[in-house]
Amino acid sequence: MDYSYIAGFTDGDGSFEFTIRHKHKGKYSWWEPQFSYKLQQKTAHGENAVKCVAEFLKADGIAVCLYPRKTKYKGSGYKSTELRITSKKALKVFVSRIVDKLIVKKHQAEVFLQLLTEVEKLPRRGLGGKKFTIQVCASLLEKWEPVRLRKSMNRTWSSERLLSLSRLS
Repeated sequence: MDYSYIAGFTDGDGSFEFTIRHKHKGKYSWWEPQFSYKLQQKTAHGENAVKCVAEFLKADGIAVCLYPRKTKYKGSGYKSTELRITSKKALKVFVSRIVDKLIVKKHQAEVFLQLLTEVEKLPRRGLGGKKFTIQVCASLLEKWEPVRLRKSMNRTWSSERLLSLSRLS
């Protein structure tokens, strides 16, 4: 197992996800950028491969989580295993190790890494340093939207939608 193998797996079945979450606690609300990497397989061979990737990454000091999933697809249920990396520090290390080995998702990974680095440098508000202004989040989304592969906007914020909200405030 090496990072070239994981990069090939990522090109086929992995995804880099960047979203903006609107969070509430009592009378307070704020905006928070969230990053994650996901790799999911539904076949028995694929599940074993995902578990091997997780073991390799854990041995290399990258924090990963494995989730068993049961999904129904066109009436028949199947089990799958999902690997997720959500820690910004772990994501930065992981993506920097595979970005040069990617082919299909190379540009997306480069932008993802750029956004991770940019978020670290941005001024933060509030307790815990997770709160950002709506304008900052909109500018981050403007950079991500052109490279996002899945264009569904059902439950995610677009930069236009965020900016229109900021004008109302």
